[in-house]
Amino acid sequence: QVYRGRLVNGTEVAVKVQRPQALPTISKDLYVMRKAAGVVTQLANSLTAQTTDYVALVETFGEGLYTELDFRNEALNQQKMAKLIRETPKCGGVIVPEVFME
Repeated sequence: QVYRGRLVNGTEVAVKVQRPQALPTISKDLYVMRKAAGVVTQLANSLTAQTTDYVALVETFGEGLYTELDFRNEALNQQKMAKLIRETPKCGGVIVPEVFME
């Protein structure tokens, strides 16, 4: 979740908050999704001509989700993107918000 905030010096900021127990809850949900995806893959492959690997889809989704939950990694990527945009001539109007690591 994201909330509006203000630093002691008055700077307005967006504050990203991760709920307590988010990681264990998401891990359990992904475990259940992976098991279900295995069943769906077997059924679909035996009843249709499709060969979609739903387990792989859930695993890829999970990897992205875990990456999004790592706020430090996300902040570092945002800083890298800001630098890249500043150094790219055709991106003059693009604004990347400043990151406060506290």
